[in-house]
Amino acid sequence: VRDWEPIRTPEINAQVTVAIDLSGSMGFDLSRLAKILTYDLRAFLTNRYPKVVFRFVAFDGGGHAYETLEELLRAELG
Repeated sequence: VRDWEPIRTPEINAQVTVAIDLSGSMGFDLSRLAKILTYDLRAFLTNRYPKVVFRFVAFDGGGHAYETLEELLRAELG
């Protein structure tokens, strides 16, 4: 007989689209901060919700789609 209930994880399907401004007006520090926040957000959500799908978009006057977070983190736009 168990004396505790197992923790149930939510079963959701979701898509998160992250759009980041990497134009020159953002500056290096703010662009870097936006990339770090995106990395942390993905780590947090995928740890709790395994069925979350991410899409990454960066813009600097035009839009650029990235398939993976690693591609976005390497991007040097603006």
